[in-house]
Amino acid sequence: MAKLQQKMGTTKQSSQILLIDGYVTMNGKRYEECVPFEREAFNEALGQELHPDTARVSNEIFNNIIEKLQPDTDGNNEQWGLLYKDNYYEFILYADAKGTYSESGRKVNGEWLPIEFTDEQWAEIEGLLDVEGQVQEMLAERRYREEIAEEERMPEFADYSGYGFLTV
Repeated sequence: MAKLQQKMGTTKQSSQILLIDGYVTMNGKRYEECVPFEREAFNEALGQELHPDTARVSNEIFNNIIEKLQPDTDGNNEQWGLLYKDNYYEFILYADAKGTYSESGRKVNGEWLPIEFTDEQWAEIEGLLDVEGQVQEMLAERRYREEIAEEERMPEFADYSGYGFLTV
């Protein structure tokens, strides 16, 4: 029994999953050709291939999702974001003055795994968030100007204390 466990340990450590002639193989053997302890190692190795700690998305899927990103409705000039959600992907991207962040995930075999973006994908995300930050800054400036204009139209209701003006 100890010899069998030792063989299993060795097989697990050196397992290599490959696709050969349309068949999934491990160490050159198809699943049907494996003995029971090799089948267990095969299943475990295959599971590790299918369940990494993080998920990636192909450039094609990434580009399709990027086109569907929507601004976060809670965004402002201090923190802004872009969102996309469906049954298999969640792109939750946001930024503030300190940097850009991602809470994006991909559903793999029923589990949500964090997406690990490539350097090129991350550069594109940062560019999109920079643009969204500029939009939020312009909207904040517009709101500020509208508040000032409204207060100038109705000076008796104006509260200038928040703008650094001397009030009497």
